Order: sequence, then structure tokens, then C-alpha cells
Amino acid sequence: MRKVVTVITALVAVLTMAPSAVAQTPAPTVAVTQFDCESVTITGSGWEQTEATVEVAVPPSEGGESREDLIAGPVQVFPDAQGNIAPTVVPFNRTPPDGDYAAVVLVDDLVREQSPGFTLTGCGAATAPTPPTTGAPGPTLPATGSSTMPLLAIGVVLFALGLALVRRTRTN
Repeated sequence: MRKVVTVITALVAVLTMAPSAVAQTPAPTVAVTQFDCESVTITGSGWEQTEATVEVAVPPSEGGESREDLIAGPVQVFPDAQGNIAPTVVPFNRTPPDGDYAAVVLVDDLVREQSPGFTLTGCGAATAPTPPTTGAPGPTLPATGSSTMPLLAIGVVLFALGLALVRRTRTN
């Protein structure tokens, strides 16, 4: 009976700590504060400092599949200690055609977050018809890093403690 209670107690401890650890980390955001036909100003919050390359950019309105397709950027940014990305002016690489756009944050070339959309009109570029894309965008990996490590370490320690207690009671 004590074995079951010990395992259940360890499991409950892990499950009660998980929501509080996740709640402490705000979800990363990205926003466009200003835009015109020349550039876009991008800001963000909730981004942890990391060894990874963090960049801001604007993909084409019809979607793009590579860095060469980006219509603005990428520009490397460095989140501060509070997780904020300072307002960054990103010039357009070419005259943007009329359309709906969104800024993105790239972490090691993977899109991690997208801003609410904004619309550009009258920038002077003729909108050419684009061929349909043949594939759906690939899946993105879940965010991992230093913010999830303490939770993982606590879970492993509690699991090992539960196993040790079960083993000790079996030998007695």
C-alpha cells in the first residue's frame, strides 16, 4: 500500500508543479508597430536569451519557402534580459506588392511566432499572378530550451525518488 501511495504522491507533486512552471514563462509575441512602403518596425516580448540565432523578417504575402523569398529582412535581434526585442526597423528588400503581410520571428531559421497581419497598398509594384504552392508548410518543432530544463530536472528527480522508495520497501 505504501508503494502505491509513494508513487501517487510523486506523480501529484510533478503535476502540480508543471502548471506553475509553465505559467511563469509568458508566451512569446511579435508585433508590427509601424509600416510603410520602405520598411516595417518589428518588436516583441517574452523571448528568452539564447545561443540560437534570432531574426525578424517579413515573408511574402503569398508565402515563401526560403530565406531568399523574404520580402523584408532577415535582421538579427538580441532579446534583452526581460525577453523584449527592441523596436527594429527592417527595410523591404524590394518594393512590396499590395497585399496582407505579417512579421515573423525566426529562431535558427525556423518560424517561431507571427505577428497580427497588416495590409500594404499603393507601393507601386504591380502584383503579378503567382503559381500555386504545391505543398503545405511543414510542421514546426515545439519550443525547448533553458526554460523547460528545471521542470524536466524536477520530474526526473521525483521519479528517481519514487523508484528508490519502492525499491527500499520491497527489500524490507
